[in-house]
Amino acid sequence: MEVVLSLWSDAAALCLFDPAACAAVDPAALRFPFHLNPAVRDGQAVMLALPGDGCFTVRLADRAPTVEEARAIHHSVSRLGLEVKSGSV
Repeated sequence: MEVVLSLWSDAAALCLFDPAACAAVDPAALRFPFHLNPAVRDGQAVMLALPGDGCFTVRLADRAPTVEEARAIHHSVSRLGLEVKSGSV
């Protein structure tokens, strides 16, 4: 699996999920505090807080970055615990 997202944010959070696994999850339930959300607790969704305003490129993959990709990384989070059965994020 490899997904690259480019997005703008104004101090928002990014919610990552497998649409097939979360078909029955109410989007309104995915709110603060994140660690108390059943979908997050059960590995159906991951919530990431983004720093300040700006443009972000987010890469999700099940492999280590290449040497060239690693040079461009400013912040990283590993082992999110997100279950992706459908192959879509």
